[in-house]
Amino acid sequence: MVAESEILKPTISGTCSDSEQMANSSPEPFHRKLIPEIRLQEEFRKELCRVREELKEFRRDMVELWESLVMSNKRMDEMESRFSRTEGSKQ
Repeated sequence: MVAESEILKPTISGTCSDSEQMANSSPEPFHRKLIPEIRLQEEFRKELCRVREELKEFRRDMVELWESLVMSNKRMDEMESRFSRTEGSKQ
């Protein structure tokens, strides 16, 4: 059977995970590794906000276009019904 101490302490065997190495190392190199990632995350957030705003504008434009199309269809229906009434009264 494997001793409990061997299971709880993987560093005894000489293998250590990256997270354990980072936790045991000084904080400065860890922060240096994170700074580029944090900058990328900030740039990603800015880009995401920009894309969301563009999407909102696009949706507004689509709603306006849809409303305009509905109004045009109503006008066409009214004109067709007037035309059919005038054609029917001429006969």
